[in-house]
Amino acid sequence: MDGEQIPLNSAQRTQSLRKEVERLTAENLLLRQRTELEHLWREDREKQSAAFDQHKTKVETEINKRLVGLSVVGLVVVGLGWWSVSRPIRQSVQERLDREFASDNIRSLISAAALRAAQSQTRETMESTLKPAVNEAMKQIQQQNDGVKIFTEQFRQRSEHDMGQIKGEVDEERKDERKSLDELRTEYTKQIGDLGPLVRFQEKLKEIDLLKNRAIDGEFGAYSQLIGYKSDDKDLTTASQTAIIEVKEPYLVGKRTAGISIWLSNSDGSHGLTDESIPTMTLVSGYLLNSSQQWLWRTKAAELLASKREQGVAEGLLRATQSDSNLWVRRTALQSFQALTGYQPPDVFDFDGAAEWWEKNKGTYNNSIPKQSSQQN
Repeated sequence: MDGEQIPLNSAQRTQSLRKEVERLTAENLLLRQRTELEHLWREDREKQSAAFDQHKTKVETEINKRLVGLSVVGLVVVGLGWWSVSRPIRQSVQERLDREFASDNIRSLISAAALRAAQSQTRETMESTLKPAVNEAMKQIQQQNDGVKIFTEQFRQRSEHDMGQIKGEVDEERKDERKSLDELRTEYTKQIGDLGPLVRFQEKLKEIDLLKNRAIDGEFGAYSQLIGYKSDDKDLTTASQTAIIEVKEPYLVGKRTAGISIWLSNSDGSHGLTDESIPTMTLVSGYLLNSSQQWLWRTKAAELLASKREQGVAEGLLRATQSDSNLWVRRTALQSFQALTGYQPPDVFDFDGAAEWWEKNKGTYNNSIPKQSSQQN
């Protein structure tokens, strides 16, 4: 900041001195012009006055010489002559003075003299006052410039030194960070490697759990996947077997047809025969074995057929246990098959066992059906 303030003060000081010099020069010029004019006017006046006095003395001497021999008339004539001579001389001198002082020569002479005097005085003033001040200001400016250069060089050296230290510290920190990152990556990779089997195990458990939920909802395909699930991991095998048991529990005690009815539609769109009133073969072919019917209605038809000990009913129920895509329909058909034939399934989903039993006992069962019931239907 100091290095910028000194040049500004020097410039102001120089400007102030320049204005003062210009003012003094103008005043000095006017003063010298006036002095020179007065001096020239006095010199010319003195010359003219001396010439006039000399002429006057000469005239008076001549007059005095002639007064002795003149009479009163002569004196009068001489007086008139003197008057006639003196007056033109005085007038001539005055006109000459006026003419000379009013001429361009005098003005040029005065102006040139005043200009030379003003230039001389200005030169002296600048040499004696302004030039030392300017030299001093330039000296101070140079000193400030030298100081700035020294400060700049010192600052550059310090900056290079500090930057070198900072760069070294940053490099060390970068090395430490890279080392820490490598260690973290190694540890993370190791942990990922350790967690990999656990993650895959959890994924398998989740898959088994999803299959279980889908089977409970009635999806036979999901139950089949659980039955056929195989794994080298004993824990996963155990989890699949546990899931199968959990699937069977709601089918052992649950019933999904509460409040469900099925009916035939009349020609006018109204409800016709309902539930037990529907003919047996219509229940078998129109509902139980009709995949276009919703699964709840197929389940209800299987339930209603448990009391229909007639020809073809057992076969229809057994077929449903083997082919329906819904596990609730299969389970209800197996229960009705058990009620009609007396087959005791060892498992809640013993569909294959029921088929094997039927192959062995279907003749005996069909022969046990009353002929009258068979003829009526």
